[in-house]
Amino acid sequence: MSKPTTRVLSFPELSTARFELRSWGEFSLFDRHLRQDSTPRGRKARAVIGYLAAQGGDAVSRERLAALLWSERGEHQARASLRQTLLELKPHSADAAGLVTIDRDHVRLNPHALNTDVGRLAALARNGELDTLSDALADVGDRLYAGLDGLDPAFDEWLALERRVQHDHLIALLAAAARRGLAESEYGSVSRLASEAQALEETNEAIAQIGMTADHACGDTSALRRRYHRLCEALKHELGITPSPETKALFSELTGPGAVSPGASTQSAAEPSPASQSPTAPTAPTRSWARGWRIAAVALIVVAAVTAGAVWFLRLPAGRAPAAIPRVAIAPFVALDGDPSSQAFARRLQDQVAGVLKDNLVGLSVVDPAAAGAKAADLKLSGTVSRDGGDWRVRTSLEDARKGVTLWAREFKRPPAQESTLQLETAVNTAEVIDDAIDARHEKAARRDPRALALALQSMDAIKSPALMNRGEPRRLLEEAVARAPDFVAARAHLALVLFFEGQTGAVGERTPLILRAHQEADASIRRDPSAAGSAYDTQYLMARVETPNDLVGAENILINGSAKAPRFPYLHMHRCRFLVEVGLARAALPYCQRALALRPLASPLGYRYAEALSALGMPELATRAIDKAISFHPEHMETRRVQFELAAFNGAPDAAAALLHPPADPDPCNCMPFKPEGVQAMDSYLTARRSGRPQDADKAVAALRSAVFHGQLHPRYLVFGAAALGRLDDAFAMLDQLAKRPEPLLVGDPGYLFEGPSAPLQRDPRFWPLAARAGYLRYWRARGVWPDFCRDPTLPYDCRTEAARVNGASPSKAAR
Repeated sequence: MSKPTTRVLSFPELSTARFELRSWGEFSLFDRHLRQDSTPRGRKARAVIGYLAAQGGDAVSRERLAALLWSERGEHQARASLRQTLLELKPHSADAAGLVTIDRDHVRLNPHALNTDVGRLAALARNGELDTLSDALADVGDRLYAGLDGLDPAFDEWLALERRVQHDHLIALLAAAARRGLAESEYGSVSRLASEAQALEETNEAIAQIGMTADHACGDTSALRRRYHRLCEALKHELGITPSPETKALFSELTGPGAVSPGASTQSAAEPSPASQSPTAPTAPTRSWARGWRIAAVALIVVAAVTAGAVWFLRLPAGRAPAAIPRVAIAPFVALDGDPSSQAFARRLQDQVAGVLKDNLVGLSVVDPAAAGAKAADLKLSGTVSRDGGDWRVRTSLEDARKGVTLWAREFKRPPAQESTLQLETAVNTAEVIDDAIDARHEKAARRDPRALALALQSMDAIKSPALMNRGEPRRLLEEAVARAPDFVAARAHLALVLFFEGQTGAVGERTPLILRAHQEADASIRRDPSAAGSAYDTQYLMARVETPNDLVGAENILINGSAKAPRFPYLHMHRCRFLVEVGLARAALPYCQRALALRPLASPLGYRYAEALSALGMPELATRAIDKAISFHPEHMETRRVQFELAAFNGAPDAAAALLHPPADPDPCNCMPFKPEGVQAMDSYLTARRSGRPQDADKAVAALRSAVFHGQLHPRYLVFGAAALGRLDDAFAMLDQLAKRPEPLLVGDPGYLFEGPSAPLQRDPRFWPLAARAGYLRYWRARGVWPDFCRDPTLPYDCRTEAARVNGASPSKAAR
């Protein structure tokens, strides 16, 4: 398991460090020994230092740097350009105190030779030096690495994400320092610090609340009013909303005739926002919290995204600008029978494929093979159309355009009535494979040996087939790929993931050897190249959830570490989203689902996880729109259909749910529901009870759900959701207790459904807290310094702090420390 880490751009402050890096604002580098500016003249040389600084001292391959800064050039030209740039950095690596270490294959920064402004700000915040911190913030620029935009599409993408991450990290540090200052009655210093923080993020209500509380404690009502009106203007101008009811109530309380003392309002102002959750003990949740403005802001973003198919978060592109493969040539699709109708269909199909590629893989150049410059294409896509009886048969193939090796081929078949479905199915699956190929070809091994890449792509297709998975076909293909190219890190990392899944589902005697191999392959992948080992971090996370299910902090740290090392791997962001939903922090989860979708807009797991996060936030309409979009891309994906069914069944649409449970015989329906026969009957009984509202029907439904779960015919989530939706909370808690007492408790490793939207009634009952403690949630919340979202509900009939203390056998004040 990886060591727990937090992604921080800089190294620790060292008095002996020779160089000082200014990251916020215009990039600059100062040599303290020579007392002179040491900033490289070339912008790409500066970019190399900036990127290396973000890696925390880890070595970065020359290949990665070349792909990042010269993605639109050929491999040889890119490596030659990198050599010239590294020559410019030679003065920084000339002696033992040098900043950069350059060898044949890798480049890294010396962690003992560099101080950064980011590290200094973090140290001041941790040490509580609020006035010095405010002075330092006054000199901080509003953008990370200003002046380094426009170097390369791949670097621009990385820089946009890095700026967002570092901005959020800085705001979190400032909020934590300000809260500590309030607790220590340093009101003047806190007021000044809040003003500097508000200048960095004017719409942050948590910061504004802290500042208003400090202004009130200082007796400066004018400053308090200015701060509040500044917040109002920013929210109106940027988001088109007004402050939350909590902020309005705090303002009225602090400026009204009966204004309370500073100590009484500190707690309300100190409530952590998702961007400012610090790893300290939880602050007691305020009972007056309202989520209106946050939900409104998220709703505005999501509605625009779902209706327009736009990009949803962090100013990332809708697809990923490929760093090493800018050109894919699409040959004219051929109608084998020469029939005019077949030729017309082939043209429509080719246009659909090209459109999906252009819309979702931004930065990818799609060219006609006959066009000038098409010879420089890296991949070539071709297709044929034919008739098989009365059905359309489509075959597409992808090849390495430079070496003439077929990388992937697949057939799609549907009746003429489903022509549009066939077109979209072909286009989406082909685009996903091209995206996979682009990712893999960032590695030299995949470009050097296209047959190894072909094996890896074939394994990804095989994983989608349960029959091939059961025969071990994906593992065989990946083992062959790694045998051909031992330095193909992505293939080795994916092999670790496949070994883990086989170890979970295989025969008892085979499980331990497979899991051990999964550990070994994951560790080997990360040692070789962490940036290409996204699947290896994925494997480590999943193994941690199985092997140490209640160590939620350790599992989350793997995701934090992995997404810092392999930020372009979308499934780490997806797992972070799912993890945060599982621990009751759906508001904080949403950005990670959006980030994953921005990286891979067509991937089926990302779409349905995003819809689940929206449902957990209490936004079923937006969740339904999101799942409909996901289904349009993957109409037969079982998990996507499952989420569609749950949204209908547990949000007051029983007829729509019944139609999904029993699809019509014609036209060719997708029978994708993950239910066995008794499970279908139980869900039918539940839907009947929802329609009728009769107590006797609810009794029958609960009994049917319980029977289906305990006979292994239905997932426990449906038992919990169904009992909660029918108002049978006693039955729901009795069921959960029985599940938790089984020899292999079903709560362990799979408790996330306790925090999804349909489970909300359970959270309003104090009996929820022993379950949360048993599953490790309470320990996680205390370690991370947060409370679950529902604790901020002003209508909650109990106090979370009191219930947490009761479960722990401690006094409320002790539990909150």
